[in-house]
Amino acid sequence: MASGDIRLAEEARRFVARVDQELRNLYMAAERAAWALETDITPEHEAAAARAIEQRSNGVARLVKAARSFDAAFGQLDVDTQRQLQLLKQRSVVCEPSAWDVRGGPGNLSTVISGNSAL
Repeated sequence: MASGDIRLAEEARRFVARVDQELRNLYMAAERAAWALETDITPEHEAAAARAIEQRSNGVARLVKAARSFDAAFGQLDVDTQRQLQLLKQRSVVCEPSAWDVRGGPGNLSTVISGNSAL
């Protein structure tokens, strides 16, 4: 492996380690906010849950995009790093969070699905 490939493989290993913790944080924050909303329905909890879900969606989309930067060297990565990158890239965001009405769920999801959205 060339020195550039070695550096890229090491960078990929560091990336997946960091991503693992970041995803855990994003998902736990969203789940805590959702639980607070389910057990104490208030406008404040609704807003907090919407923010946490939006942050999670934005974070996942950002990390999936970043994972693609290792595609060129994918074959040179160890199998564990390959698997983690592949699993991350398989995550999908149904639509951009901006298409959601954060005050109460999907705003005009039928419009988004039909293609009449400004996404």
